[in-house]
Amino acid sequence: ATALLALTVGAGLVSQGWILAADTWWTKSYSAKNGAFARRVNSAPHPLILASDGAVNVGELLSLSYWLQPHVQLLLQSRDAPIAIPAGYTDLFALLPGKALRAQLETDYLVRPFDGTWQWYVLVPRPPVGDTP
Repeated sequence: ATALLALTVGAGLVSQGWILAADTWWTKSYSAKNGAFARRVNSAPHPLILASDGAVNVGELLSLSYWLQPHVQLLLQSRDAPIAIPAGYTDLFALLPGKALRAQLETDYLVRPFDGTWQWYVLVPRPPVGDTP
């Protein structure tokens, strides 16, 4: 019985070590790609992340904040109020843009999901009218 208890506790400790060393775990489906997304955002010289109100947005922003470097800026939208994007940002990203924010963004940007995520988006400037990609 003592050996079985020691084996169980030992297996639990090994498992906990694997979990602590991992960027994410299978139980973290919402935030599983936050590390990869943060690396993409951090690589931009002057990045801005836009976020509107949403059920999971606060938790996602808190989770992401542990990965972000100090040069990354966040701009939060209050409900359906229009958002003014300040000049000078080289790369724009969004967290689950609400209907109003998405409609506003889609006039000037292509709103593309970040690889393998459902909540993070990369904003790509639309080419001027008449230009072909």
